[in-house]
Amino acid sequence: MSTLKKWKIDDLVYSYDSLVDSFYIKYQEGEFSHNVDFTDWIIADVDDKGTILGIEFLGISKKIGLKGPINKQTACKVPAHLLPYLAPHLLISR
Repeated sequence: MSTLKKWKIDDLVYSYDSLVDSFYIKYQEGEFSHNVDFTDWIIADVDDKGTILGIEFLGISKKIGLKGPINKQTACKVPAHLLPYLAPHLLISR
């Protein structure tokens, strides 16, 4: 039995594997080149130009204190909880 669940909401694809408590946000299509470890539990998939394709969050429930299961209704709300952890690692340019 698969423990992986996926949801497409707007332009993003969210997935959650309850067996390992891993949450992934896929931002865009592209050819994976390598990982960038922001922390020991936040890992980005990037292409050869350094563009972030998606970000994985390991052990997410315990790390950010989520209450209840991650499902389609709650998946799109998880990024708001993650912003304080991501902000120091992301460079936004205009």
